[in-house]
Amino acid sequence: MLELNVGIGISGAGKSTFFSSFDNYKIICPDEIRKKFCKNVNDQSRNAEVFAIAFHELENGLRNRLNIVFDATNLSCASLNKILHIFNNVNGEKVLHLYLFEISRKPEICKERCRIDIESKVDRADTASVDGLHEKMSEKYIKLIDSDEFRKLIKKERGLPNTEVNIFKIDEFGIPELVG
Repeated sequence: MLELNVGIGISGAGKSTFFSSFDNYKIICPDEIRKKFCKNVNDQSRNAEVFAIAFHELENGLRNRLNIVFDATNLSCASLNKILHIFNNVNGEKVLHLYLFEISRKPEICKERCRIDIESKVDRADTASVDGLHEKMSEKYIKLIDSDEFRKLIKKERGLPNTEVNIFKIDEFGIPELVG
């Protein structure tokens, strides 16, 4: 069965760390694409092109029946809709795992994690230095997962033939709990 894993959470929530243990999965990470394409993980000026590449990689990977992790913040229904549209165009039995990184509700912890990474010379987006960014991302996360639009999106996915949908909440220690 073809598998797509999608993380939803703010910078510093632990998405990349959590997904690093997913051996034998193609990991698509816009930050990694940004490093190659823009030569700087912090360069957000070409995001449209970066995400076009990420979506193209997703489409090709699924078409080639690769199990995939899509490792991005995914804080809008628009980005989730795009990912799911690509996923839904693939034939055969498939499973979608959505991972909600609940520590996104604690932006101060996520910001501190980013700060520590940057000080340790981890090559990651420096979201810790942008005042108020984590708080804004946290608000966006809460608004997304509590929205009717998100619930409708999940209901629609669950109604598709040959598609299983699982929703996990990930706690601040990276432990998943199946919630739907």
